Amino acid sequence: MISFVALLPAFNSPLASRIVSPSAASSVTMNAAQSRRALLQTAASVALGLPLAAQADGANSAATVARAKGIYGSRIAKLAGKDAAAVAAEENAFTLYLSGAFRSPISGDAKVKKAELTALSKTILKAAKAGDSAGAQAGLKTFIATAKIDDQYDLAEGVWNPTQRRNAGAPTTDTVMAQSATYGFAFYQPTPGDAPGYKAKDYGLK
Repeated sequence: MISFVALLPAFNSPLASRIVSPSAASSVTMNAAQSRRALLQTAASVALGLPLAAQADGANSAATVARAKGIYGSRIAKLAGKDAAAVAAEENAFTLYLSGAFRSPISGDAKVKKAELTALSKTILKAAKAGDSAGAQAGLKTFIATAKIDDQYDLAEGVWNPTQRRNAGAPTTDTVMAQSATYGFAFYQPTPGDAPGYKAKDYGLK
C-alpha cells in the first residue's frame, strides 16, 4: 500500500514553488524599481551624450556643472554693480552654485577651487550683510573671475533663464523663438507684449 503521507511532498511541491515570501516579494519589487531607475538614467545619459560613468547619484559631471553655472552662476553674475542689500538677498545662489558645480566627492584642483570660492562667498556675504557695497562688489568681482561664470540668461543659445516658460535645459532660446513666430511672447509671458528676442510691433501686436 502506498503511504498517503509519502505522497504529500510530491503533491504539494508545485503549489509550494508558487508561494513567495513577503521578504522575497519586497526584494523583487525593489529590484524592479532599481532596474527602471537605471534604465531611465542610462536613457537620459545617452540622450544628453554623457558618459555612462557619470550616472552615479551625486556624481559631478559636465551636465551638473553647466546647470549650476547656467542658473546659479548667472544669478551671481547679475549681482555685479548691485547694492549690498541685493547681494545679501542672493545668499542662496552662492550655496546652490557651490553645491551644484562641486558635488562630492571631489579632489585635487576642484577641491582647492571650491575651498577658495567658499571663502570668497563668505567674505562677499559678510560685507553685503554689513551694508558694505564696495567690499561686496570687490569680492564678487574676484569670485566671478575665479569661477569663470557669466550671465547666460539672455543668450540666444541660452537654456537656463528661469523666466522662460519651459523646462530649463532644452531647447535653446533661439530655437524656441524661431518656432514660435507670432506667439514668441508666450515663451516669457501669457499675454502679447515685448519680450527678450521678441518685438510685438514686428507682428502687428503693438
